[in-house]
Amino acid sequence: MKISVLNKKLMLKHLDEILKIEKDTSDLRGIAYGIPWIKDNFLIERDMKWELSTVAFEKGYVAGFIITSCYEGDKAHVHRVAVTTSLPSYEKKRILRSLYLKLDNEANKKEIIYRTTSVPIDNISTQKFNLQEGWIEMNKNEVEDFIRQKNLELVVTDSNVMLDKFALNGDPNKFKVFKYLY
Repeated sequence: MKISVLNKKLMLKHLDEILKIEKDTSDLRGIAYGIPWIKDNFLIERDMKWELSTVAFEKGYVAGFIITSCYEGDKAHVHRVAVTTSLPSYEKKRILRSLYLKLDNEANKKEIIYRTTSVPIDNISTQKFNLQEGWIEMNKNEVEDFIRQKNLELVVTDSNVMLDKFALNGDPNKFKVFKYLY
């Protein structure tokens, strides 16, 4: 397996493969993943996106990806994560760990202090994986700060649950927020 930074050139070259993994993941996971991103979602410019996103290749084909950007100058946010759906669970975890290791190496070079992610409330398997991998659930004050820092139109409903009142039909509207310290 080869892990690379997913720069814009690689994104454009492998966009069809990435879109297929995205669609397959959405089809398999449903509301626990949400509506599949389209080409424009993947190509939108975000701070340090092309330096922090990662991609895994197996036998020359995309096996998984993580889309990440920077906010507040020293924090990274993981926007999207997916791996080939046809693989067994242990293979998916192996790929995810490798993708995150590459992300962490790049984040350390950029002096990022931690990474965050929001996981749909129905996506129990990803929540469990994150906790096993050292992520911690943010508390209510941290979630409120996260919403403010990212200028999101969300509200905190429980100690660690964000509600998106404007979520599209088919997209999750409640999320748990996690943080991984470097």
